[in-house]
Amino acid sequence: MSCSTANRFPNKHHLEDATLEFDFAASMASGVTISQIITASIEVLAGEDPDPSSVLDGVAAASGTRILVPIKDGLPGVSYLFTVEVLLSDGGNPVMQGYITIL
Repeated sequence: MSCSTANRFPNKHHLEDATLEFDFAASMASGVTISQIITASIEVLAGEDPDPSSVLDGVAAASGTRILVPIKDGLPGVSYLFTVEVLLSDGGNPVMQGYITIL
């Protein structure tokens, strides 16, 4: 399992809905596909939110080489860290992270 550095997503207003995109293409050889989403998790990176999982708006979905994570709400001033881990058809197990700050 390897993890790239965390991607910075554009800030989001707390009333907006958004979809975060994690593109695993750089971790995939030609012909390799995403077999399974192992985890799509969230935690507080900065600030305070007693229930960060409430920011997730449904389940993550695979679309080609990308994992799409729908989000909603969030608390103003809080930064959230998302971790997405997948299983590839060649047995690879890459992990990507990204963070977003709520306005």
